[in-house]
Amino acid sequence: MLSAINQNLKSKTQKQTINSILRFIASKFQISIEGAKEFKEKVTDSDKPVIVDFYADWCGPCRMIAKPLDKFVDSHEGKVILAKVNVDRNDELAFQYEVSGIPTVYGFYKGKVVDRFVGLPEEDFLKKFVEKMVKTGEK
Repeated sequence: MLSAINQNLKSKTQKQTINSILRFIASKFQISIEGAKEFKEKVTDSDKPVIVDFYADWCGPCRMIAKPLDKFVDSHEGKVILAKVNVDRNDELAFQYEVSGIPTVYGFYKGKVVDRFVGLPEEDFLKKFVEKMVKTGEK
């Protein structure tokens, strides 16, 4: 909704303000993971479903998957969390979860892997993946 408002704004200051609000809202449903301790605290110990996106800044498909994945997670307003793990800074986590190609996306619930995929799927697949994780948390 805010992105639609943002498109109609004329002044640069208004757009910057709305973009700040959008980043704040996104941060409620998206977390950045740095290290195994934080991964345990925010992913495996979470009582909500968590989608973990293993990515790298230089990876084109990772950048392409980011926006639609963010959009689908945000649309569920906190019923699922998106955790981002940069494989260049967290190589031990990438090794532990057998990330051999990126993007690799895992779905966790109560410490267990529910599902995963590698690569750049169609948006419909991403939407269904997120919905599956939300439903897992509602059981």
